[in-house]
Amino acid sequence: MRAATLVQEIHYDVDEHWRRFLDDDFGRTLNIEGMGFRAFEPLARQETDTHLVRTYRVTPRLDALLVKFLPDFAYTEEGTFDKQTRTWSSRTIPSLYANRLTMATVVRAEPDGARRCRRTIDLSVEVRAPSVARLVENALLRGLREGWDRAARFMNASARG
Repeated sequence: MRAATLVQEIHYDVDEHWRRFLDDDFGRTLNIEGMGFRAFEPLARQETDTHLVRTYRVTPRLDALLVKFLPDFAYTEEGTFDKQTRTWSSRTIPSLYANRLTMATVVRAEPDGARRCRRTIDLSVEVRAPSVARLVENALLRGLREGWDRAARFMNASARG
């Protein structure tokens, strides 16, 4: 298993960050325009007083190495936003090799000055295929980091508006 923690400055206050992060329309724009994904499809959304649960399917663009191992790759993300702790936790279910690939994300945001927040993202990737595990885990983690960095740049550019 490989793990990483990213810390990003986002040019929204915490409330605005979560409002946009959890908005399906903004999510579509972010994934398609900001991250260059091929598709973004909300599948389910349920909200209670304490949680927001949503599921969506995306089709990212992959680097050449990953295309060799994961042709026609898409994934479904099942996530929960805990309104009390203001934490997003999700698991990613790939369209291929779901029994051999586990990805999880935890996102938190805290105030960082006027109209800014610091977003912390904990990522984990596990590939259960001994001959290629380290290679694929490293490539997936690199892609996740790059994707979250693109997302932060897009969000910050939209904040300047």
